[in-house]
Amino acid sequence: LAAAGAVPHSDADRRAASGAPVGEANASTHKLLSPTALWDSLSRRRDHGVPLPRGVSDACVDAAGQHVEAKLRAQYGGAEGEAMAAITVGRLVLTLVDELARAAAGEDGGHRVSVWAAHDTTLIPLLVLLGAYDFVWPPIASEVRVELWETGAERGSGAGAEGAAGADGAAAGETTHRVRVVYNDEVLRLPYGADGDASAADWGCCVHALCEGLRAKLPAEEPARFDAPEAALSRGRL
Repeated sequence: LAAAGAVPHSDADRRAASGAPVGEANASTHKLLSPTALWDSLSRRRDHGVPLPRGVSDACVDAAGQHVEAKLRAQYGGAEGEAMAAITVGRLVLTLVDELARAAAGEDGGHRVSVWAAHDTTLIPLLVLLGAYDFVWPPIASEVRVELWETGAERGSGAGAEGAAGADGAAAGETTHRVRVVYNDEVLRLPYGADGDASAADWGCCVHALCEGLRAKLPAEEPARFDAPEAALSRGRL
């Protein structure tokens, strides 16, 4: 799902960094190599088992990786980072929220699976908005899997709280929906909901808490809606 993607500086940035006037078009101006582009290319070589170029050591790649991590922390850390992530992938996340909410409400028309292809630079802001980003560039072929679970687990058993409502508002034994997000086979612990039960964190959070928490971070706009393949075919759109 995630392909290699570099974020090179513009020619103007390179000329400014080299001390040349930004507006000067000089073919002899030396351009600085972006550490991000360097790391992106060399790290993918290591991912595929391709030898590094002669004269380039693992220490050089690791140093570039540390620069990239510092850049990501500066770009996506804190409230400003979430705001940037919302601008970058807000419509995509709204579409995800819309699909989860409709599926939990039984309004999905039998739709069960959505597969979206994306760049690594798409996964990064998505993980930022989910509240689970570690500021490490996604490995090649990364994936984020969002699972909607229907549960009917009893609540309060053995605690004298029979029939008590859980943190997601459901009574004991009532069917509920929870969302579990898995990133490269690791279950993410999301900062949504008020379950407060660390032992249950691997089973995600209440779908309503997640959807409302994400909506609060995003600009108000309509989510995209995608036709199922058979519906698109009937309209001649595929």
